[in-house]
Amino acid sequence: MSEREESIRYRVVVNHEEQYSIWPADKENASGWRDAGFDGSKADALAYINEHWTDMRPLSLRQHMERDQAASQQPVAVAAVSPAPAAAAAVPVMAGAAPEAATPATAGTSVAEAEAKQKRGWFGRQRDEAPAPATAAPEATEDPKQKRGWFGRR
Repeated sequence: MSEREESIRYRVVVNHEEQYSIWPADKENASGWRDAGFDGSKADALAYINEHWTDMRPLSLRQHMERDQAASQQPVAVAAVSPAPAAAAAVPVMAGAAPEAATPATAGTSVAEAEAKQKRGWFGRQRDEAPAPATAAPEATEDPKQKRGWFGRR
């Protein structure tokens, strides 16, 4: 360190999330930061921070994780197992239909319609079940239209 840096006194400051930093002792603290109770050289201030700031996680994250851990350790109430609702039991199962096709969501649709809905890809387009067979070598034919990029530019 240079002589000038060694002569500057630093103060250790901490924010509302219990994150530490150093600040020149002769300047007013930045908004949101308060004194942690240590003044000294830069090396001493950094050593103080290294000793006292052992958990780098912000305070809000630590509190959130503690709440989640406490909630996961709470005993979970076990609900009594009841039979399926009457509406779901009243759905007719069509002959030859897969069991997953006969759900309340697909009630009133035929098996073919339910299967067709499952084959749809993005934007509701129909997907092919089998990929197109690959050819050995693509034929070199000239396209009557020239290829264009975005916005019709070449």
